[in-house]
Amino acid sequence: MTWNNHLLIIFIFTSIISIYSDELSDLNKKFISTYDHARDYLISITNPLIICNGDNVIIIHRGKRYQEQVIPKLYHDLKSISHMPFKIYLTVMFNLGTLSDDNYTELKQYLQDIRSIRNSIQFPIDIQQTQYDIIDLSIEYLETILKTKFIDQTQLNEFCQQARHLFSVNIDLAAR
Repeated sequence: MTWNNHLLIIFIFTSIISIYSDELSDLNKKFISTYDHARDYLISITNPLIICNGDNVIIIHRGKRYQEQVIPKLYHDLKSISHMPFKIYLTVMFNLGTLSDDNYTELKQYLQDIRSIRNSIQFPIDIQQTQYDIIDLSIEYLETILKTKFIDQTQLNEFCQQARHLFSVNIDLAAR
């Protein structure tokens, strides 16, 4: 096949795709327009309309829209703290024995990040200590594996058991 024939085939093929893509795009625009009209009509006759979207509830009542966050920021903050030991576990779970260079670098940076967070977090007094416990457990375990560059199965299991207990406490705190 010559270079000119090759270019001609590419041109024809891309033209066909372009034609079908434009036709499909036009068809989809008609759908979107019809969908918008149907949605607007249903909203106008449904009173009140309650929409749950992520952490928010939206209520449309008599033409007015009200929106509130129903899952408090505290819940997400506690969840983020609980994810710290889980992230460590997920990083090393397939790396038992000698710690890989990539994981070493990643976990060393994560240790710095956790230490920085530890010094800046502020929670209500009845919640603060559990957050410190989770962070301190993570820092202690990271320091151990970074010092030895070795993932010991027994130490990992102990770390996970301690973290699991703290997760349970945090779940109770977040559910209040």
